[in-house]
Amino acid sequence: MITWGDVTKWRASRVAEIGDALVTARKTLTGLQDELEDSATPKEWVGEGAEAAKQKLREYRQELEDYVAGLSALITRVDGAEASIRQLERAIGDTEELAGAQFFIDDSGVVYDAGPDLGGPTDPAAAQRRAEIEAMVEQILRAAEDIDVDLVDVIKRIEDGKITDRGATTLASAAKQGSLQGGVLPVEPPVNGTATQNAAWWATMTEQERKYAIASNPGLVGNLDGLPMKARSEANELFLPQQLRAIEAQIRKHGMTDELAAKLQAINEAEKQFDKGKLLVKLDLEGDRARAIIADANVDSADHVGVFVPGMNSTVEGNLGHYVKEMNEVGGFARDLLPESSDETVAMVTWLDYEPPGTALPEGLEGPMVDRAIDGSKRLAGFYEGLAASRGDDPVNVTAVGHSYGSLTQGLALRQTDEADSLILQGSPGHGGGEPFGAPDSSGIAVPDGKLYDLSAKDDWIADIGLFGGDPDDDPRFTDLETGASVGTDDRSSHGIEGHVMYTEPDDRRSTSEYNTAAIIAGREEVAIRK
Repeated sequence: MITWGDVTKWRASRVAEIGDALVTARKTLTGLQDELEDSATPKEWVGEGAEAAKQKLREYRQELEDYVAGLSALITRVDGAEASIRQLERAIGDTEELAGAQFFIDDSGVVYDAGPDLGGPTDPAAAQRRAEIEAMVEQILRAAEDIDVDLVDVIKRIEDGKITDRGATTLASAAKQGSLQGGVLPVEPPVNGTATQNAAWWATMTEQERKYAIASNPGLVGNLDGLPMKARSEANELFLPQQLRAIEAQIRKHGMTDELAAKLQAINEAEKQFDKGKLLVKLDLEGDRARAIIADANVDSADHVGVFVPGMNSTVEGNLGHYVKEMNEVGGFARDLLPESSDETVAMVTWLDYEPPGTALPEGLEGPMVDRAIDGSKRLAGFYEGLAASRGDDPVNVTAVGHSYGSLTQGLALRQTDEADSLILQGSPGHGGGEPFGAPDSSGIAVPDGKLYDLSAKDDWIADIGLFGGDPDDDPRFTDLETGASVGTDDRSSHGIEGHVMYTEPDDRRSTSEYNTAAIIAGREEVAIRK
């Protein structure tokens, strides 16, 4: 069993030296091809002696070709090990930097809190940091074990004569055939891994291994919270044709149904987003309805990220594209509010990885129930954890935005994670705390005080009923933002809105609701207009 003490002593440079020596040996051997040709028996020599000599020469050539093939397989595997160990060295460095003086990793890989609060209660930030270190150690050791097993495997196959020249007729072609047999597969992701574990797994892989993982199992990679969203999108783009074939197979078997037709439309909508330069972070067709996540292309590097969750009557095939347009506009307004001298960037995410109820019967009867929001909140919390894990030490200001039933989903999710910096509720029937129609209770929402905001428009009766734990207007932790006509600090006028559905509308006109939402997303709380 490989220990932390072992793997921290591994050096890619030493493995490279071994690889260079093996390459030199192979070059020497393949240079014997002319001598093999020259050693053929003369045509004039016939008889039993000649046949015996020819047979011996054939055996010698075969042995040499197999030897060269085995050597080439070993070179391929050693080269792969060198690249993997070089990546491990970087991951170990990142882990030790994260540990700093606060944490100590012993030779067995156990993480100890060696900070000033040793023996006392550990604060949540320290606990989260320790969990990240433990996840990195775990995945580094998994990757190291995989490297070791792969090297032992190729040596064992060479010894057992299982790596051959595959019918090659020259030493050079034998070398090529051997190289093909020395390939290495990256270690699989952790089973049911957390976002932190998935991010740690990704960090231990070389670029070549990452590309292989995406190409070989796009359906799995595309759904892993904790991976860069660009990588997930690349995987999902590869997975789309497989999803389409699966739906077409169901249609051939069962005939066209409303559910299958909707999923075909969902695939079409996803393809449209690619054409618009967006990232398809997720497309799940396994449930009754399609679920999806669409993000701006710069989401992995943006300084400010807004995550919008729509409410009832929202579907991938029906209005996901409309929501993406809304977020395009809000994101643009947020960029406009950044200081002129700033090089900060903004990215928007449209999160529809749940199945909110519709208003049509019988599904409309589920509108007053929290079941679908609870189900979605678990995935939404995982998404926030994944966004944070994929960014590592790269700071990002995350704003959670929820409209109507989506505000309930956001409120429930942010009781499960603290990875959002601000929360905006739009037309909210409640964020899930407190009793129905009673006093709201947001004490469980893990967003800093002073960073919770509520938008409630004129004549929006849904925002006033407090069905899901009281009216956020009455919650002292929430700041009420203006939705009527206003003039922003940029001296631009913003029109007012009324009713329940106009909080963000892609009409090239800025409403006060959009202005305030954009201000919070851009980290410009000071320019937001209060009621």
